[in-house]
Amino acid sequence: MDLTLTDLVERTEQLKIKDPFIAVPKQPDCDIGSLQVAKSPCEVSSHEKRDPVTQIKIHLLGEPKNRQIISIVGTPGLGKTTLAKKLYDNSEVRSHFDVLSWCVVSQTYKKRELLIDILGSAGVLNGDASSEMEDEEFKDRLYKNLKCRRYLVVMDDLWDEEAWDDLKTLFPDDRNGSRVLFTSRLKNMLSETRPVIIEPPRLSSTESWNLLEQNVFKKERCPEELQDIGEQIAANCGGLPLSIVMIAGVLSNMEKKKSVWQQVAKCLSSYISQKADDYIPSLSFSYMHLPNYLKPCFLYLSAFEEDAEIPIRKLFSLWIVEGFIEKKEDKTLEDVAEEYLTELINRSLLQVSKRRSNNRVKTCTIHDLVLDMCTKIAAEDENFLFQHQFMIFKHRNRLRLFPSHHFSEALSILYNSEKVRILDSSYGGLVRLAIKVMPDLRYLEIQSLESSIGELRNLEYLSIEKGCTIPAYLLNMPKLRHVGVGSLYDPASFREKCDSSQINSLQTLNCIIINDSKDEKTLRCSPNLRRLKCRSLNKFFPDLNFLSQLESLTMMCGSRFVCDSSKVHFPRSIKKLSLSKISLPWEKMSLIGTLDNLEILKLKYNASKGKVWITNNDEFQKLKLLKLILLNLEEWYSSDDHFPLLERLVLGSCDNLKMIPSEFGKISTLQKIEVYHCHKKIASSVQEIQDEQRDTGNDEFEATIFGVWD
Repeated sequence: MDLTLTDLVERTEQLKIKDPFIAVPKQPDCDIGSLQVAKSPCEVSSHEKRDPVTQIKIHLLGEPKNRQIISIVGTPGLGKTTLAKKLYDNSEVRSHFDVLSWCVVSQTYKKRELLIDILGSAGVLNGDASSEMEDEEFKDRLYKNLKCRRYLVVMDDLWDEEAWDDLKTLFPDDRNGSRVLFTSRLKNMLSETRPVIIEPPRLSSTESWNLLEQNVFKKERCPEELQDIGEQIAANCGGLPLSIVMIAGVLSNMEKKKSVWQQVAKCLSSYISQKADDYIPSLSFSYMHLPNYLKPCFLYLSAFEEDAEIPIRKLFSLWIVEGFIEKKEDKTLEDVAEEYLTELINRSLLQVSKRRSNNRVKTCTIHDLVLDMCTKIAAEDENFLFQHQFMIFKHRNRLRLFPSHHFSEALSILYNSEKVRILDSSYGGLVRLAIKVMPDLRYLEIQSLESSIGELRNLEYLSIEKGCTIPAYLLNMPKLRHVGVGSLYDPASFREKCDSSQINSLQTLNCIIINDSKDEKTLRCSPNLRRLKCRSLNKFFPDLNFLSQLESLTMMCGSRFVCDSSKVHFPRSIKKLSLSKISLPWEKMSLIGTLDNLEILKLKYNASKGKVWITNNDEFQKLKLLKLILLNLEEWYSSDDHFPLLERLVLGSCDNLKMIPSEFGKISTLQKIEVYHCHKKIASSVQEIQDEQRDTGNDEFEATIFGVWD
């Protein structure tokens, strides 16, 4: 039992294979540990059929040494991606491979995006530089980063061989146990590559009920009076995990009464008998039980492409401008939208893909079958009429057939252009004309600034891809609340004579240069800002105390910035603070530590100056996340009383630091420490903290250590 799976395979002299897709080679001189794909299935025990995780782990961690393809196949909703994710996140699997990467292929295969996904997931691609790289550069970087390293690349939702044929030469076979793992609906798609094929079985009646009970009642047990009817509901789901989870989402929002559950079982059984040809008829059942205010929000997801990661802030903006979000007292529209999102997630109609550092949802995904169902209902529902930029994007080829001077005529054929509220830069060169025939635009994404934007009196959200000079009229637009321009590496700037004539309604401003007192004066016309990303290229540090509602501040200074700490002031309202290159002396860190509401602090790229950091009493009393990246810090002295609510510590590329304060082992709220590219002594101090946390009963504490050096 002490042996790892790899050792087990290597040391076993005789191996009896019962997997239906693999067989021992018949050649007498062949190593018994080398498994090959069988041409025909053989008998398999029911227990082994029920344990695909163990089957695939053996293939991932064991023989053969040559690069091997493993394919998880089966019916939609069977849990292929969930199974692959469970293996990908497994600690034994992660420690076995030098490089791990996850990408989604989907039905609409795009080579460049797939290369970016693979490299980005493997942590070897700078997102800011990727837009300027050619496809050949991506290929070269991928091959070099995989060469002579044991890698695991997961390609989720593969539809045909094109993606693999395009990329397979980039995955070197150094006979070191590298693996490529596919998930697909199609069993025989990669016949030439002779993959190991695993098809997870449908859940048994007992497994179906256990999954339903777990998702409805969490850690509690189901009341005895509901068990029989609950088992009947689970059985109606046909052993498909997705169906069971979605029905659990319906039941979780209903009364836990037998009469209520009996009605669900009756309706579901009747609905399934009428729709027997559908893979998962219970999906539409889940939609039927949505409250009315959630239905348009859900149907709006049909605008997104299959397997897309949906940016939540953008989704909120779209919901708001379409009028789907109800106003509530003492809550912003974004806060209400977040409540709606949480409901959809709790009902399993959306899955969380990424979270922000404050644990809020950053991106979501929607299952292919749920998206199919969503699209069909949206198309059939006559009461659901929305016209947004995604639909315009879908008709872009038809629109291009019209000469530019007939553009308004083209739009009138496809849309009531006067009622279109949303348009993005994917539409390309006719944006200027589009703005003129769409007077009611509320949400606009464009590549570069257009002067005609000033005519859009109802505009609320504006995103400009490239940095530009912001004119006064933009700041004076009456309803504009969110503006994002370029990036911190390509920011916008205020026009030299940008004297805003009134207090505006801006809540978000990303990303702007504040180089002098004139820029600061212009910024003072936006006292309602809640989020600000800014950069100073000179030696100027703005006084932002007037931003009394500011919750999130990201600030980067120039590479030669010399900090005058007497001029550094932050609003007391800040909850999230990210600083780069401001060179604030460690002894002045109390300017940050005493911020009453600070929950997230990120110090990156010479944000601080000096070698020793000594924290003080009454500092960082609400801090939950601390991230220190690329700092010259050598010694750090602190107490658990100085970070009483800390949940997560991230440390990366702090080459000179040798120890994390041992008192962190006493922080009762600490959940995780992540260390990247640091000295081995840091790893030792993390281990000591982990031991102390475990000794105090914190069994859920996690430590992630990667790239340690002597």
